[in-house]
Amino acid sequence: MKKPNTVICFAAAACFALASSGCGFIGIIPLAAGIGIGLSAGGDDKEEIGPEPTNPEISGVTPALGPAAGGTDVDIHGKRFKSGAVTVFFGSSQATNVLVMSGTWATCKTPAHAEGTVNVVFTNPDGQSASLANGFSFDGTLPGPATLFNAIAVYASADLMLTWTNPTDADFAGVTVRRSMTGNPVTPQDGIEAYNGNGTVFTDADLDPGETYYYTVFAYDDAGNFSSGVSDSETVNSPPVLKANPPRFSGQGPGGAVLLTAAVSDPDGAVSGVTVNLTAFAGSAAQAMRDDGLMGDAQASDGTYSYVLTIPSP
Repeated sequence: MKKPNTVICFAAAACFALASSGCGFIGIIPLAAGIGIGLSAGGDDKEEIGPEPTNPEISGVTPALGPAAGGTDVDIHGKRFKSGAVTVFFGSSQATNVLVMSGTWATCKTPAHAEGTVNVVFTNPDGQSASLANGFSFDGTLPGPATLFNAIAVYASADLMLTWTNPTDADFAGVTVRRSMTGNPVTPQDGIEAYNGNGTVFTDADLDPGETYYYTVFAYDDAGNFSSGVSDSETVNSPPVLKANPPRFSGQGPGGAVLLTAAVSDPDGAVSGVTVNLTAFAGSAAQAMRDDGLMGDAQASDGTYSYVLTIPSP
């Protein structure tokens, strides 16, 4: 039985026929140039593999959710991206800041768009494009604001404690607390960020004593929408001022006394007491001084504090 001929065609090259017979291989016969690669073995069966595709493809967009106001930085992943005059559309709106980083990765900034889910279309400079159906969702619903926001000076420190209550939105993601020393921040970008997270208490530590700090808290959702801001301000406590007076002696040697006095003032009126370190004499580093002279008055306030030290025996 005669075996069928096999025909091999190379893209944009000549075709050759491998002639065979029942006795085996006979030779190679050149044929006319053809396109594609084909294998035939008699009969009508034939499989052809066409040229490599040149159009781009989109496999994913990250993130796939953003605010309707736009401005979300996204990564587009796929194949056969080309540099040049590339365009990216989210629905009917064109993205900005489009950069092709490689043949498989591009970046852009989303445009403003009505709320909803849209197709993402990437177009190469040669006009070939790719579309990712339902590739991005725009969220136009703002989260509710945080409530009960308070800034509180922490006693005897240079700290301010901030407290608030988070909104109850299902897509609530967190809050950002913005801080300024010139007035309450108006937008989530004003001032500097003091806190970002989903907690309800934060201590802003090691601030400048006597300075007033202004805060605004903004809630945000999963899409990156920000709520309206809620503001408060507070002045950091100033440390007490203490001025020690020269000691006054009465009597000589053991059994004599030394009167120690110091003038104490506090701009915040938060003096709670004064101690004197007498480790070298009386064995204690925290002997309490008394307010207003030698009357034994322990009142905490501004004024003159005193302590009488009896000179111990050697």
